[in-house]
Amino acid sequence: MKTHKFGAVAVGAATAATVFVLGSAVAAAGTDERSSASLLTVGGVVSISPTPYAESRDGKHDYQELASLGVLPGLGGGIRSALVTAEAEGNKAEATVAKLDVLKLVTADAVTTWCDGDEGGLSIVNGRILGVPFSADQPPTTLDVSPLLKLELNKHTVADGALKVEGLKITVLPSAKPKAEKLDGAELAAVPDLLKAFGVDLAKVPLISTVGDLVDALGGGSGGVLTVTIGTAICSFDAPAPEQPAADDHEEHEEAPAVPAAHREEAPAPVIVEHSLPVTG
Repeated sequence: MKTHKFGAVAVGAATAATVFVLGSAVAAAGTDERSSASLLTVGGVVSISPTPYAESRDGKHDYQELASLGVLPGLGGGIRSALVTAEAEGNKAEATVAKLDVLKLVTADAVTTWCDGDEGGLSIVNGRILGVPFSADQPPTTLDVSPLLKLELNKHTVADGALKVEGLKITVLPSAKPKAEKLDGAELAAVPDLLKAFGVDLAKVPLISTVGDLVDALGGGSGGVLTVTIGTAICSFDAPAPEQPAADDHEEHEEAPAVPAAHREEAPAPVIVEHSLPVTG
């Protein structure tokens, strides 16, 4: 697998283990090279903007670092890690984290999410999902861990001339069901384990039978109760020009009416024009 390692020297000192948001701006107009990287994004019941966040503006190098990370401690132990870095330069970006533990669902010694133009990927060292090991070089994969929990690995999205790679994306209650809808048998069976993972005292939870009951027990919210993304890298790339449809030699064309000889203009003499044609093969 191709992995991108930056050659530039890291800039700046490590920051204390507090979550903060680094300001960003859209890449300046007039450059085709743009990229950004972040390690953690959380949405749903709680919201955490991309942290730490690095963005390459006009192709310049940007590097951000946290000495450690600790958020959402009330949810199954929360999200914890050691060193976190985000780096972007030109159309390359990379987010890395060491000693990762996400809600006790996913653990890893190291996770790297990267992109380089229109290529990107995810590399994991000693990764485990609910204690089960998974491969170091992970292709794009979606796992329905339970009826109430979805895990996406190495998710690729292309839009507006840029590739977005999301390393680990965990969605709790991924179903788009309305709150009044009843949970089915498989979903009900998964409820106790999910509540335990989020640190909810089962003895204090009333009877759960609907999507709304579960959302309330987990703290409310809309859509997915919680979405956690570990590692996001976005890189621009030069998209190939769209191919022009080949002319159909057999297509019937309406013939132009003949021009009377008296009205015909003398055709200009042919001129030789030098032109280079691309050689394909």
